[in-house]
Amino acid sequence: RQWKKENICFDAFYTGYLGSIEQTDLVSQAIDLLKDEKTVIITDPAMADDGRLYSGIPEGFPKAMLKLCKKADIVIPNITEACMLLGVEYKSAPYTESFIEMLLLGLYKKCNAKVVLTGVTFDERKVGAACYDGEKITYTFSEKVDKIANDETFYRHIKRLQRRSIYEMFGDFISELLDFDIRGH
Repeated sequence: RQWKKENICFDAFYTGYLGSIEQTDLVSQAIDLLKDEKTVIITDPAMADDGRLYSGIPEGFPKAMLKLCKKADIVIPNITEACMLLGVEYKSAPYTESFIEMLLLGLYKKCNAKVVLTGVTFDERKVGAACYDGEKITYTFSEKVDKIANDETFYRHIKRLQRRSIYEMFGDFISELLDFDIRGH
């Protein structure tokens, strides 16, 4: 509340792993209190992988996380998290294009947010992401895509979201990440 009194503004909120339903409620309240019309909200519903919730995450957590995702401008789930948010059965890789598109369209509709779905693979050689902004679906494949949520390079692009499409931003991010690894910087 003090930040609000001081008129401190936030360009973005980025949420990742939250260990309890209470934490999702607190983060949701903070967003409601501190966001303005220019604030970009990015939510990675980090709670599950390989078809199951992380250890220690309660069964009702996906429902609480969905409430938080509905506040986001961009949602960045993996396949398991997307399935749990939508209440659909998880399928193991490799995936079909129709399954990925169902997840993207379902999340976009349910959350009213752009979606970057990580862990997408149509064969065992490439892993990547699928993006949907309400108009078109694009795919980007790289072994490095699952590092998006934890890589500081991603934060440099948050401000550009208001001026550029998510596809341009995502493409630039992947390019920078690959250049970073290749050059060893």
